[in-house]
Amino acid sequence: MFNTRIAMAVLVACCASVYSDASTDDPLACVDAEVRQALVPNRNEGEVRVTRGWNADFPAVSPQGLSLVGTRRSERWVNVVFQSTLTPAEATKRLETAMTREGWRSYPTTRGPTGGFQAPTFIATTTQVADDAVSLCHADYGQIEAVSRHTSESGTYTTLLVSPGTGKYCMVARTQAMSGPDPSAIKALPVLTYPSGATGTPFGAVSTDGTEVGSYAELATAIDASNLLQHFGTQLETQGWRREQQWKGRYIAGSVWLSGSGTDSGVLTIANRGNGAYKLKFALVQHR
Repeated sequence: MFNTRIAMAVLVACCASVYSDASTDDPLACVDAEVRQALVPNRNEGEVRVTRGWNADFPAVSPQGLSLVGTRRSERWVNVVFQSTLTPAEATKRLETAMTREGWRSYPTTRGPTGGFQAPTFIATTTQVADDAVSLCHADYGQIEAVSRHTSESGTYTTLLVSPGTGKYCMVARTQAMSGPDPSAIKALPVLTYPSGATGTPFGAVSTDGTEVGSYAELATAIDASNLLQHFGTQLETQGWRREQQWKGRYIAGSVWLSGSGTDSGVLTIANRGNGAYKLKFALVQHR
């Protein structure tokens, strides 16, 4: 359920597709459900090329027990996706082992799921929503992230995240030294799971300062804004949050929440973008 347009015809022989950001056709209809789930473009991502084979700018690897699903390329990112029946930790470790044999160095990164918006069958594209992750650096190819997430329907997906714009430069040491979101604030984010049948992409947690963290997402669903507000509201109540205020305008609905401890406030907003598309945000502020 994504409003994308085929910019070129589907090449059935290799099932390569080029997408732009504006129409209704589904050029991945030629592939099986697992491939489609792993490779569908995000909304408003611009042109995306999807292929079943390896299409990264470094030599292919073949981790034991992982099957290559395919590659998706946009101007900003290259994602190489594997699928397995392994646990996320096992899948990440086997990919790490295969990469180090090819001259990559591994560094630990944030592991374990955190709060914020979660899609039940989402293929991890950030370490914030990954069940397991590792950073990898190579003198010739720069830095990439390997992230794994288990889905109930299809086992575990492991994704290599490559940013072509970073060049041959490893930012691991610099990133580890930089101040990022307060870990306690990220952990304080409630877990907000998409309703059944909804598709789309959570964007992880982004810190605006030391006390505020936001989780963002886009989704497509047949559920209207009022029922989406109720869906996420029920999850917040289950996790001990108390609703303080709620509103619904022509295009935006939202609610204000207070954590059970009384030390965190949250604002949930749901923006209706038309045709079943919504932009979501949960902003959390810690009161110190």
